Amino acid sequence: MASLMKDTARFQKVACGDKEMLKSLNIDVIPVKQKRAQVVKWIKPIQERFKLKTNGSSNPGNSGAGGLLRDDAGNMVFAFSVDLGAGSNNAAELRAIIYGLKICQEQRINRVELETNSQLVIKWISGAKCRVWYLEDFWEEAVKIFNECGHTIKHTSFREGNAPADYLAKLGVQGKN
Repeated sequence: MASLMKDTARFQKVACGDKEMLKSLNIDVIPVKQKRAQVVKWIKPIQERFKLKTNGSSNPGNSGAGGLLRDDAGNMVFAFSVDLGAGSNNAAELRAIIYGLKICQEQRINRVELETNSQLVIKWISGAKCRVWYLEDFWEEAVKIFNECGHTIKHTSFREGNAPADYLAKLGVQGKN
């Protein structure tokens, strides 16, 4: 019972009547772990670089890719949304990167900081071999383009940090290019 009173002191959302009822039933109140709020914000690339944020989205029957490129002042250079047809989430992630980097190539934009929320795809592009046979062609293309122009890649730690690219990828799934 002592642990119940100690725990309920930390757990302020249980009403007094509820505490009494739980106590009479010998049920311990387990405190809810406090969640720490964290600020998620877009960080500009270093001077004279660009930041490309990409995302792939997939649901049964369709997939899409989306992304946007910003310059070192935070100005949007381009955005894209593409319907990819049927495919997996990893295929969509790889194809989003390829699509965004190809636009950068067409516009002669080098030194791009690429950010995506797929740790697996980052691992593949950063040197690990893609061992999914039906994705190897996409992986090889992505690595080739990535290595040609001095790009860097990193993980977007929070889904909220990739919200614009996620939105564009979901538009692609809906067939809105």
